[in-house]
Amino acid sequence: MRPPSAAIMPGMQRAPFVISAAVVAGALALTVHLALEPEPFAADSATVLAVGILLFAVITTVGLLLSRGQWALRLGITLVAAQIALGLALDLGAWAFASLGLNAAALAGMTGPWLRGWLRRRPAATGPGTRPILLLLGALALVPGVAVASPEGLAWQHGLLAVTGLLGAYAYSRASALGLWLLRIALVPLAVAAAAASPAVGAAYLLAHVGATTVLAWSRESVRAITPLLDHVYGPRTARPLDPRAKDAP
Repeated sequence: MRPPSAAIMPGMQRAPFVISAAVVAGALALTVHLALEPEPFAADSATVLAVGILLFAVITTVGLLLSRGQWALRLGITLVAAQIALGLALDLGAWAFASLGLNAAALAGMTGPWLRGWLRRRPAATGPGTRPILLLLGALALVPGVAVASPEGLAWQHGLLAVTGLLGAYAYSRASALGLWLLRIALVPLAVAAAAASPAVGAAYLLAHVGATTVLAWSRESVRAITPLLDHVYGPRTARPLDPRAKDAP
């Protein structure tokens, strides 16, 4: 049986790279627009939002080209759809139009037939599972999330929440139990503090976001993702060769 990549038509072998390039280019164009014309965002909120967009563009590209998992496709569709909605809400300019065009092309590419045969249909047998991936993405999404929650400017509570999400996600991705406990117990009080410094709608969003992330952190699947397969090491076992003179020898 040929590997999945061998079943891809020659014209489609370039599609994942073209689509990934469109995702990154669309994010870069939107970042430039936010740097030049951040309204209605304050300068610090626009900067953090741009960093979050670029972060997820890189994750999407790595997922599409290296992991080749369905989660990367779903993340990419969500990312470009959110960028299109954001671009339409901003003051339209040259970079905003470029971002809209590139993200629309990326969205068409990811929803079309060009990635069939490239992405795996089923999760990898040794993969972390759906909930651990959602936990990582949810923790990382706090970076652009605090900017969306407080577009008029960020307080130190927002920065502390975003940094804690980054540190927890990094430690958890390294199979550290400390990272898991950080996501379990630290995000909620920090989110309450950040919500107090946010508008009402932004506060509700932050509490909902952190609540869902914390629920994922307490799931059994998230624990198993960082638990070694051999939790119990049994005593040494020695193999003795059979004595050919023994009665029970074959």
